[in-house]
Amino acid sequence: MRITDVSLHRILIPLELPTVWIGGVDSGWARTVVRVRTDEGIEGIGETSSDDTTYQRLLALRETFRGKSPYEGRRLVQEMWQVPVQMGTSGMHALQAIETACWDLTCKVANLPLHQLLGGALRSSIPVIGYLHPRVATDDGRARDHLPDELVAHATAIAKTCGIRTLKMKGGVFAPSQEIDSLATLRAAFPDYLIRFDPNAFWSVATAARLGHELERLSLEWWEDPAPGIEGMRRTRSTVPIPIASNMCCVQPDQLASAIRSDAIDVLLLDIDDWGGLSAAMKAAATCETFGIGVGLHSSGEAGIATALNLQLAATLPTFPHAMDSYYHHQTADVITEPHRYDNGEMAVPNGPGLGVSIDDEALAKLEELFATPRRPVVDPTPRPRRPGLW
Repeated sequence: MRITDVSLHRILIPLELPTVWIGGVDSGWARTVVRVRTDEGIEGIGETSSDDTTYQRLLALRETFRGKSPYEGRRLVQEMWQVPVQMGTSGMHALQAIETACWDLTCKVANLPLHQLLGGALRSSIPVIGYLHPRVATDDGRARDHLPDELVAHATAIAKTCGIRTLKMKGGVFAPSQEIDSLATLRAAFPDYLIRFDPNAFWSVATAARLGHELERLSLEWWEDPAPGIEGMRRTRSTVPIPIASNMCCVQPDQLASAIRSDAIDVLLLDIDDWGGLSAAMKAAATCETFGIGVGLHSSGEAGIATALNLQLAATLPTFPHAMDSYYHHQTADVITEPHRYDNGEMAVPNGPGLGVSIDDEALAKLEELFATPRRPVVDPTPRPRRPGLW
């Protein structure tokens, strides 16, 4: 069996409302769907981000995969070790999408779900978090869901609709003292829930050390990337006894070794995209298990294909006691025939061949058209100071 074609489809996954974070305002997630076809008529699918740089990497890499066997996806990735070195994050994302499609193809030939080829599922469903962002009202452009009472109302709606029991509040947007007040209100409203806080590495070490002790009383599951870099995380962790998770300072094998050696993290939030594919992510998870580091799964706004990949991996990891990150409850469209569903705060692990999901061609075409439609940037209306550096 040989790969005859690799087609790329750029789509936009719209959000219920635009979300605000330290990087600005997002009204949707740009993604690229990858379809790998073979001379035997079997198709494998993958998904990654759709920034222009990643798309250009995909255009270049797909020529490398043409004529090759999909059974040798890992070997092909190994032969292209220089791609992440020379192309950075965008190269990792491109490799991930094509490698995933090869995994999907291989499993379809075997007529088995991916989790069986990875050694078997240890769980049939995965708990999922509720993401809490400041948002923008589309009717009048005002800021919403950033004041404590609004935040609680938003979290209540998510909990009621999805049944989730873990909440994650995005931070780094407003002054740290304001965000701590919001977290305190959230904790009072949800005393039995797991709560995470993610300042996106936008607090200085000094601020994290000074204010982190105020977070101790809130019994957080963890705070995520409170300060920038492995050294910043190490110094914060040595000062504040709250578990630290990261998906920002630790996305490569050498960074993982440094983070473990310096006691910088308690939990590694794996992002299969950032690690360059399933093979690399599994190596990272095995390393964490060896050194007693927890493992979670990070979200970059996946559509149904990449969400299925996360679920397949989560089902097989021995050390996975945490709810999986996912923006799925914020998203209003998908490219798969049977979108994932929340059942009492969990998503079922797909059991069909490969990733266990199929592309809805009509939905794909509509979201491709939406991506190609010119969009006006959403103005950030949040009443916050614009800072040139860290809090």
